[in-house]
Amino acid sequence: MTIRIRLLCLLVCVLVFSVGLSPTVLMRYQTPVTTDTATTVDGVTIVYDLVMRAGASDRPVAVLLHGFAGNRGMMRMIAYALADRDFVCAAVDLRGHGSSEGLMGDLDAFGNDVDAVLESLRAKRVGDTSRIVLIGHSMGGGVLLRSRYSASAVAVVGIAPVASPEWVNTTLPQNLLLVLSTGDVVINATAVTQTFYQSVNGTRGANTPHTINGTQRELLVVEGVDHLGILYHEPVIGEIVKWSTRHGVGGEQTLTFHPLVLHASAYVALAGGAFVIFGGLSLALGTRRRQRAAASGYADRKTLARTGFVAIALGGSSALSRRSGFHSPSVM
Repeated sequence: MTIRIRLLCLLVCVLVFSVGLSPTVLMRYQTPVTTDTATTVDGVTIVYDLVMRAGASDRPVAVLLHGFAGNRGMMRMIAYALADRDFVCAAVDLRGHGSSEGLMGDLDAFGNDVDAVLESLRAKRVGDTSRIVLIGHSMGGGVLLRSRYSASAVAVVGIAPVASPEWVNTTLPQNLLLVLSTGDVVINATAVTQTFYQSVNGTRGANTPHTINGTQRELLVVEGVDHLGILYHEPVIGEIVKWSTRHGVGGEQTLTFHPLVLHASAYVALAGGAFVIFGGLSLALGTRRRQRAAASGYADRKTLARTGFVAIALGGSSALSRRSGFHSPSVM
């Protein structure tokens, strides 16, 4: 392969990498992520990411909690989607997880972590903490269902949550959305369903909002997504955005940020980056090989020239000796 073709391939790979990375770069530019800390009443330092657009400091607050053995980064996709609708999003590392200090505690100890983050936001005057949406996955969903803030939050969303009918009633938490998947083999779907039934005081159909005592409840059931994949499932994120804006902003808004685009861009950027590395190495190795070949060719030509010169010199001296009559004596 000639050097021109190698360079062309490398340029194409760089272009693919740039196109793939651009949605992520644009998202990070439009919705910057800053990391902050808060201290709980029992002295544990909690780390959280603040995901928000410029000028949204007075907007509703969404607190996002990961599941057992998870971290705040797992909630980033939902945070981006809500920040795109001008929410101030705090994605939290619960104690003993991610970058936070402390040991994994019970649900009540984790509740202290939520308290600390919200107090930190109030102290910094970031977000409207009178309008809080609580969103938790798995264990994080259980933490929020039991949190004292579930009584004052404008909405609570449990994504494949740890749940118990004892934690809810027909009034609290307000505007409760529970999300399940038929492909989830980790969570106790029966307990989640019973929790929903308790919140509506009887059996009600899934995938339809129900109003009771002035508050809404819904059990959203999706097909085939696993326990972690549900966090990145576009229809689920879309419903969370609708639910959060309906109760947090006062008017339902649809999803404008598309997780699938970000997913695809990540894979394209990954593939493009791999080809850039491969193409760069190939070009470098090819150049080096040509340099070695050129150096080797130069040495070969030098050897041939020296040999030819010696041959000419020997041949010439032999001819001269014959012409002068000088010759070696014959052996008898």
